[in-house]
Amino acid sequence: MFDLRSLKFSHKIAALALLPLAGLLLMASFVIHNQLHQMQSAGNVAALAGFSVLASDLVHELQKERGLSGGFLGSGGQKFKTELGQQRQATDVKLAKLDDFLQSFDTRGAEFFSAGLADVGRRIAALTQTRAGVDALSADGEATVNYYSELNAAYLAILAQLPKLSADAKLSQQLAAYANFLKGKEQAGIERAVLANTFAKNAFGPGMYQKLIALIALQNAYLDLFAATAPDNYLDFSNNTLRGQFVDETAAMRRKALADNGGQGFGVDPAHWFAMQTGKIDLLKQIEDYIAGDITASSNAIQQDAQWQLLLNSLLVAAVLGLSLGLFWFLRKDITEQLGGEPAHVKALAVKVAAGELAAQDGQPAANHSGILAAMLSMQQRLTDVVIALRDCSEQISQAADEVSRAAQTLSQSSCQQAAGIEQTSAALEQLSGSVEHNQHNARSTEQIALAAAQSAQTGAQVVGQTVAAMQKIAEKIGLIEGIAYQTNLLSLNASIVAAKAGQHGAGFSVVAGEVRKLANSSQSTATEIGELAQNGLQIAQKAGDIFSELLPSIANTANLVQEIVTASEQQAVGVHQINQAMVQLNTAIQHNAAASEQLAATAEALNEQSQSLVAQIGFFKIH
Repeated sequence: MFDLRSLKFSHKIAALALLPLAGLLLMASFVIHNQLHQMQSAGNVAALAGFSVLASDLVHELQKERGLSGGFLGSGGQKFKTELGQQRQATDVKLAKLDDFLQSFDTRGAEFFSAGLADVGRRIAALTQTRAGVDALSADGEATVNYYSELNAAYLAILAQLPKLSADAKLSQQLAAYANFLKGKEQAGIERAVLANTFAKNAFGPGMYQKLIALIALQNAYLDLFAATAPDNYLDFSNNTLRGQFVDETAAMRRKALADNGGQGFGVDPAHWFAMQTGKIDLLKQIEDYIAGDITASSNAIQQDAQWQLLLNSLLVAAVLGLSLGLFWFLRKDITEQLGGEPAHVKALAVKVAAGELAAQDGQPAANHSGILAAMLSMQQRLTDVVIALRDCSEQISQAADEVSRAAQTLSQSSCQQAAGIEQTSAALEQLSGSVEHNQHNARSTEQIALAAAQSAQTGAQVVGQTVAAMQKIAEKIGLIEGIAYQTNLLSLNASIVAAKAGQHGAGFSVVAGEVRKLANSSQSTATEIGELAQNGLQIAQKAGDIFSELLPSIANTANLVQEIVTASEQQAVGVHQINQAMVQLNTAIQHNAAASEQLAATAEALNEQSQSLVAQIGFFKIH
């Protein structure tokens, strides 16, 4: 069983293109067929126009022969004998031309024409017999007129079918006007024969008056139809042609015949009537020839236009067909290149990729293909690389998530332990802060004591200095006392010497001088002891001054150190306070870190679950 899906894509495109091409060819065939039909119709009309000219010429001569035959019979052979013989020759010439034309005329496609020609042929066969009856004066005048009229009517019936052959509305209108004009002209010819017979007899035969009235009515009716359907140029030519003596005199003779109301004694020469009516019919013949020539020109123009249209349409169809085939070939090639392969192959590849099968289909790289197939193969290879990378990344993420989870748990435990340690450290820092503040207070007290000691030491140094100065003055004064005692001793010695010299009289003074000497020696001894004591005191005071001099810088340095200790204690207190605050903040941060580590552990667990889910999702794609 035929499966449309088994066709190659190029064959499907070809089949898809063949449908519009077939429709295009069908439409083109219709157009060309219509053009051929129109051209054939125009050719037939042109050929029939030639036939109509020859047939109308023959009818024109038959009309004359009919009139002369009627006049000949009406005059009992006395009139129109010569004219009749000449007219028969003219009729035979036109008949021979028409026969020659019909020998080469193709009647296929015009059945009515063949049937009409057959009818005319049967009637033409009786022409010789009719002429013989006229020559023998054995023929009836009315029957003879009827014969010619029926023969002409048979020709005119063929010409009346010409509008049916034309597909052009304007040409059909021209042909219809031409047919009506020929029928009107035929009635004028019959009128000529009837009145020629009547004027020759100088009386209407039985039924001839009514026949004349009917002929005039039909003639007017056909000419009115002609006027209603004819183009303006036909009417203008007709109005300009159908005028003058022939028209006026025939109208006057017609009125005279009608005025007698079927009587007799018209007083009209039948030859004159025949000549005038023939002149009028010749004018009608001019109009007929003008119309026939215009119809022939129109049909030739239509035929030529149809030929050009056929040629242009054929070229257009060929161009469109060629363009369509070229466009089909180009699009087929372009689409095939864009697809890069059969759509079924591309579809199967897309379905497998959608199903997660990323293994290579034909083992050929994308560079060996083009279009969508190459893009699909590139996408497949890229997806394979991405899936492999994602699989590796997901596994690494899963491992990293496990490690992060364990690290987060460890960090959480460490944070808790650090929080406990920080709390203990904070408590110790609180105690240390109290100790530092106590030390700071003691340092400040020590600073005050050291400053007071330094001040006292400085004051003591000043007192020792003053003492040394006083001891030096005392030593000086003692030296004076020793000098005074020495001089007193000398004076007492001198007094003793003087008293001794005075004897008894100087005894009392000698005792006093001796006492004074003793007192001077005692004073000198005491002054010496006091001098030694003063000298020892001075030395001690100097040593004390030296000690104070040595001790005073140390006391000052001690005071400075105590001040530095106080400053350091204050800075230490501030630092301990800041450390305490930092520990509080650190404790808060560790608490936050503990909470964050727990959240990180939960996030790591969720990440692990997501990575496992990602691994499962990536597992949808089959690489090998």
